[in-house]
Amino acid sequence: MPTKQTSRVGLLYFVTPAFQRYELTDVCLRQRRELCDWIADSLKFEARCVVIADDDNVGIAHDHGHEVAIAGNESLGLRFSLGYLHALEHGATHVLPIGSDSWMAPGIVAELAAASGRPGEIVGTRRLASLRPDGLERYDMTIFYPHGPGVATMYPRESMSGKRWPCPIDLKRGCDGATWRKCGGGYRLVTVEHDPLEYTDFKSPDVQTTDYGRLIARWSEGARVDRGSLAIGRLEDAYPGHLVARLREIYGSRA
Repeated sequence: MPTKQTSRVGLLYFVTPAFQRYELTDVCLRQRRELCDWIADSLKFEARCVVIADDDNVGIAHDHGHEVAIAGNESLGLRFSLGYLHALEHGATHVLPIGSDSWMAPGIVAELAAASGRPGEIVGTRRLASLRPDGLERYDMTIFYPHGPGVATMYPRESMSGKRWPCPIDLKRGCDGATWRKCGGGYRLVTVEHDPLEYTDFKSPDVQTTDYGRLIARWSEGARVDRGSLAIGRLEDAYPGHLVARLREIYGSRA
């Protein structure tokens, strides 16, 4: 059992816009709740999540003990910025954007936390596993954006402080790179290595900001593919069985 930490060195906020995809969002926010609790028990950080939505995801967020900022789905950039500003107003020392369709394993958060805190650096990761909308295929890949972040970037407070909108508020996609351009100037991005499964996103037949086909068309070179029972099954290497079982229920007989 982890020993509960009493001397905190930081407050990490996960910032998560959400829109529809209620079953998927529910299991992802449940995993985020368990992750926040693990961080509080195992690292010298407190961890919280703010969900930005105006639909039934508001109730789902409250059910899992997360905070909420109310905003519609017209602009993803606005929703991310509102989440960042909420985090800063509530004392965040670090901010990490993550979608309502994604899981993050404790191990990679521990690596990011251990690497954070050095002046002039921002830590992140470039590895990702993505599950196809029918649940029958998963691509594991490494993503490199030119002059910007990859998958998960842990911004220190000072990189966002003083920005009226840390992310351009008119964007419908491309918020990772745009936030880096506004907040990453003068910083060196330092990436940590991990199993792609430790950051997994799940595509569904519902609306997607980045669809699975376009993602793998751009990043499939060198990717490892698991199909059939392995697509979901290998997630049990990184996440609790009850969460994986719920994921199987969502995808149903397709997986």
